[in-house]
Amino acid sequence: MRVIVVPPDPSWPARFDAFAGGIRDALGEVAVAIHHIGSTSIPGIHAKPIIDVLVEATSLDDLDARANALVAVGFESLGEFGIPGRRYFRMDDQTGTRICQIHAFEVESSGAIRHLAFRDFMRAHPERAREYSELKIRLAGQDLDIEAYMDGKDAFIKEMERQALDWWIERTTGSSVPVRRYRHRLRVRRSYTEEPKTVCHDDIISLYERKSAEYDRLRGRGLQELEWLERFCSFIPAGGTILDLGCGSGEPLATYFVGRGYRVFGVDGAPSMIGLCRSRLPEQEWLVHDMRGLVLDRRFDGVLAWDSFFHLRAADQRLVIQQFGTYARQGAPVLFTSGHEAGEAIGTLCGEPLFHESMAPETYRRLLSEAGFAVEHHVAVDSSCGDHTIWLATYRGTQD
Repeated sequence: MRVIVVPPDPSWPARFDAFAGGIRDALGEVAVAIHHIGSTSIPGIHAKPIIDVLVEATSLDDLDARANALVAVGFESLGEFGIPGRRYFRMDDQTGTRICQIHAFEVESSGAIRHLAFRDFMRAHPERAREYSELKIRLAGQDLDIEAYMDGKDAFIKEMERQALDWWIERTTGSSVPVRRYRHRLRVRRSYTEEPKTVCHDDIISLYERKSAEYDRLRGRGLQELEWLERFCSFIPAGGTILDLGCGSGEPLATYFVGRGYRVFGVDGAPSMIGLCRSRLPEQEWLVHDMRGLVLDRRFDGVLAWDSFFHLRAADQRLVIQQFGTYARQGAPVLFTSGHEAGEAIGTLCGEPLFHESMAPETYRRLLSEAGFAVEHHVAVDSSCGDHTIWLATYRGTQD
């Protein structure tokens, strides 16, 4: 069969997001991390229009036990398929055209690192990516079958993999120390793009407003956060009311809380997100408002800021943490996510740059204490929860 490569398509990141959501729902906690790899993950280059997905799994035994869940959502399971230590899955559309393939390895394995190093190296070296793109165009123009096409790329790919691994080790460790010792650092960093920090934090609400329908469609309905949500709820009385700051579309978190018998007061700066919430959960309370400067004349049994709080500048986060104490009843929990260390990072939302900032862990602890909270649980880079860094604290301050 003749190989076809196509120009870069701006929809590829969104297609990956859609596949990743389904894979996460199917594999649950077995999927420690899910990454977009292959040529469709490298900006600006030609590629076969197939989304390549890397899954880092808790173990191959765990993955094999969940393989049928991937088959149930349309993937074909082919075992190692010629590469020891890998599990390979593929999906074709109704015409028999390949649209997605999964390369699954154990977390921190050499196979996973090889894919990630190659991708990140190409993203950081556009001249090499351009050479790769031109080679693929040239080979595809020779009307080769897939085996001849792969043979034609082999020497270039092997050389780039060698350079990529050397570059990756140097960038990650600053030395030639073995890769596995520093793997946890990359697990956080690689979720961000290599773009320079030119994204304005004040554009976050308008970005979510523009992308509300696409975000809602791609957002997985699975609950990788379930263990943390259960911890959070353990501090909340039956029938209590939860303040959800940055509630998004209400799925799946608000729906989960309502299903457990709680009331939800959701706040989001994007009107379209609140519109989705009102259509799904009309009995709950919803407010269009930026969490910065939010003043409420009531207290709540729990306060949530999951994957929302870290879009604020550090100075704004300080103010919002102070506000947490005005929202919480005595003993009420607050649950939020942050980065694992101080600094800014640029991720993506439906293919567009998305701002994040975090403070140092000791700063969060101090600010929470000053606001009247005691930290109950804190995990940095929780591999069981998509590498989130998570804070759960309870309010011990004096009530008005």
